[in-house]
Amino acid sequence: LTMPIMVYMTTKVVAVSGTADIGGNIVFGICVLTLAVFIVISNSACASTVSRDGQAAYTMHILPYSVKKQLLIKLAANSIVTVIPFVISEIVLVATGYLTVSQFFATLFLLLIFIVAEGFMAVMNDYKSPEYSEYSKGNEGGKNTLFSTLIGLVVAIIIGLLAILLPFVLSNPEVSYAALYGVVILYAVIVAIVNRGFFRRVQR
Repeated sequence: LTMPIMVYMTTKVVAVSGTADIGGNIVFGICVLTLAVFIVISNSACASTVSRDGQAAYTMHILPYSVKKQLLIKLAANSIVTVIPFVISEIVLVATGYLTVSQFFATLFLLLIFIVAEGFMAVMNDYKSPEYSEYSKGNEGGKNTLFSTLIGLVVAIIIGLLAILLPFVLSNPEVSYAALYGVVILYAVIVAIVNRGFFRRVQR
């Protein structure tokens, strides 16, 4: 649960500098960018959720539960670990005045979609190409973690930059929120399309 502390400290430092140089409109975008980046870092565990099982991962195919259900449970478990500190982080940002209540709810659902989409992409990628040998050697990460984290960070930075820039372009905050939701939903749709046939190929 160090995420709320790290989010608050990072937001405080960057917001002070950004507000002095650009203005108060930048604070919302800084909050979104900071939250999104820390979500990707926290969600990185999803990228090795199958690989960490090592050779025991093959038991997924003999258990009395479908592979589909097992993967969804893994996704849910990892997502909960990210969602709880994320929500606490949002509450801290509201309590310290960096987010308004309306911004809290706007970013809450926006980034919840991002958490699930990013986590789903990471779990599916790890199941398709597990790295059992990396974890049997005691290594804590591999190409799956690197790939998923890089993709997540790219999307997080895009979301954050839009959240920073849009208030200076659009006077209506609802339009800015809609644009941000459009980007996140597009990402979720792309992840779903890439994996659209996946569950049909695994044991139900």
